[in-house]
Amino acid sequence: MDVENELKALRYLINDLILYVYDLRVKLEEIKPSPKKYNLREPNANGDTIAFDLFQLPRTSYDNLINKYGIDIVNKACVKLDEFIKINQYIPYGRSQFALGRRFIKEALKDELDKRGTK
Repeated sequence: MDVENELKALRYLINDLILYVYDLRVKLEEIKPSPKKYNLREPNANGDTIAFDLFQLPRTSYDNLINKYGIDIVNKACVKLDEFIKINQYIPYGRSQFALGRRFIKEALKDELDKRGTK
């Protein structure tokens, strides 16, 4: 088998596996539904908040964080907070801006420094 055909075959097998995992997830959800349903918010619904999947921030807090740390770090921290909420079902420190400032921005900064240090 030449390389091109082998790569296509692998791609089709991977797609098949992904669909199989998705089907399993749907079937598991029917058998035992998730304990908490998530309501996805519309991003920036009224102009004064920035909404992520499971939390939202006042626009002023988000802008202050971006001015202090940069948009890449803040967005990485927001993704980490979203993942934390999905797994643990709560927002640490009571409010999203506190959680970002006290924990997740520090983790994002550390990840960025580690990434730069290994190059």
